[in-house]
Amino acid sequence: MLRQVDCDRFSYDRAADVATLAHGDARVGAGAPRTSVSLLLDAKGFLVGVDIDDSARGRFVLMAGPHESVDRTVPATCIVAHGPEGEPVAVAITNAKAQVRGDERNPYVR
Repeated sequence: MLRQVDCDRFSYDRAADVATLAHGDARVGAGAPRTSVSLLLDAKGFLVGVDIDDSARGRFVLMAGPHESVDRTVPATCIVAHGPEGEPVAVAITNAKAQVRGDERNPYVR
């Protein structure tokens, strides 16, 4: 089953080159395991969402923008924080400047 969580926050740590897509006040903790994901990008390379296929928890999509904006998917390894019911609530993306234009304002997050 596919479950979706809408995100409302995108932040970028320039010193670490890490972008975080999150729902509410969720944070990605240090030492959290890395997970294989698919980054959902628009035609310009901005992050629209993250598709997380976890065999233990199921498939989740963490979305910042509309599905119609997705132009391509790119495999990546990210740190994923899950909420109390197993839903992904935050994803930290390393090498974000190159992967998702992390150093620029994301057009899908207010």
